[in-house]
Amino acid sequence: NFFRPANASERGGAVLPSAARAAILANNSYPGPPVYATVGDVIAITVVNQLSTDVVSIHWHGISQEGSPWADGAELVSQCALEPEGGAFTYKFRVREPGTYFW
Repeated sequence: NFFRPANASERGGAVLPSAARAAILANNSYPGPPVYATVGDVIAITVVNQLSTDVVSIHWHGISQEGSPWADGAELVSQCALEPEGGAFTYKFRVREPGTYFW
């Protein structure tokens, strides 16, 4: 299940080396860490790009960026990507609608 991956024992063991794939993770976890908020809260999340060669940005799917369009995270649309080896940006926006979203 994409949204709730099974652990190694539920899969019947570790992934075979031939089936392993590289992945870029947030805080070394998949799925990334949850963000809990209530309507009206202001979220501030600092992203630091620790990759050595690739640029990154975080897009907040379905989150209204009214009043904070620079925090949408769409690379080369609403912001420049974060440079490798230390590029950082603090995404800051107000939660306007209840629901479950992914990033």
